[in-house]
Amino acid sequence: MCPSGHRSPDALQLQPRELEAPKAEVDFLMELYGQYLVAERGEIMDNNIRLVHLGRRTGLPDSVLREMDETVRLSQDNTGLRLCLASTTEVEPS
Repeated sequence: MCPSGHRSPDALQLQPRELEAPKAEVDFLMELYGQYLVAERGEIMDNNIRLVHLGRRTGLPDSVLREMDETVRLSQDNTGLRLCLASTTEVEPS
């Protein structure tokens, strides 16, 4: 559930520490996340979806933070489905 108590769709939560993923792999996945935010922005707006980010921002790449902040800003007044995306930045070098 999102903080508002609304049910959210199934989500994938990347937890690099538990997966013991190499840093290069995590960096690649973060880059994909940034690209996803840009690619889906139109769909988010067309479908009145409000994006909410859950989790830590510290340690996320600047490029991801920029795209995330822009998508959150653009969708903040949308009144439909609330899409909650979670992230964690607890990555240990492998």
